Amino acid sequence: MKDAKVILLTSIVVLLILLYAVQSYEYINLINTYNTVLDELQRLREENNILKTMISRSVDGGGINNSLEAIGEFIEGNIVAVSIENENMEGVLIKFKLAVRPGEGKIFIAISPHVGVDLQTSLEMARDAAGKYLGINLSTYDIYLVIEAPREVGLVDGPSAGLMLTLAIVSAFEDIDISNICVTGAIDSNGYVYPVGGILEKALACVNGGAEKFIIPKGQSKVVVYERVEKTIFPGFTVVVIEPREIDLKKYLEENGYQLEVYEASTLEEAIEIIKGS
Repeated sequence: MKDAKVILLTSIVVLLILLYAVQSYEYINLINTYNTVLDELQRLREENNILKTMISRSVDGGGINNSLEAIGEFIEGNIVAVSIENENMEGVLIKFKLAVRPGEGKIFIAISPHVGVDLQTSLEMARDAAGKYLGINLSTYDIYLVIEAPREVGLVDGPSAGLMLTLAIVSAFEDIDISNICVTGAIDSNGYVYPVGGILEKALACVNGGAEKFIIPKGQSKVVVYERVEKTIFPGFTVVVIEPREIDLKKYLEENGYQLEVYEASTLEEAIEIIKGS
């Protein structure tokens, strides 16, 4: 009888130790996943750190008449960005219209409704990169950009709009069609494209927006997703954990029935060749 009690107590102690180990494992796993997500969010926020104020003004402090009648014909396209609300990331398509007119090298931006996105610096960089590609001195032109966001949201990703804005400026001088494509990538004045965050979220926004092609920075076809995985610790005892998994964006979209062609570009020239080759 005494031995039976000892065995029972030992079994209870072992079970409690196992339960504690399982809880500790799950807790550590959740903490690691949470920290990974926070790192991604921080990366996206840092992309928008150059200008923290909302932009709805011109660079010289004057107002802008954003009516289409006042400016004339526009190049139309979509900026794909990432909205972060309550620590959740969601891809968002933002319609824009851009015009290039002879002038004094000024940049005018109008945004409606109120969104948090840095476009001033991106547009200045896009102007420089486009000018070098075209071999044109764009300091003798004014650039007008009108943003039409679907709703008032908190957005990150101003710099990642750089490549698309550069393509829009180029399309004002060359015959390239950007109306049905999505593009993301930061760009420097020499036309080199740099990595950005939120690639998967942006891809899904492109799909929902009906885009046919998605151009991303070189090497960013590999993305990380987070999945719920059941793990059997011992027979009859299963826990659910969240684990990161690297996926190929192209295969992921195909496997889920999404019709979106994904291309990588490391320079402005490569992006233009992709568009011209379509």
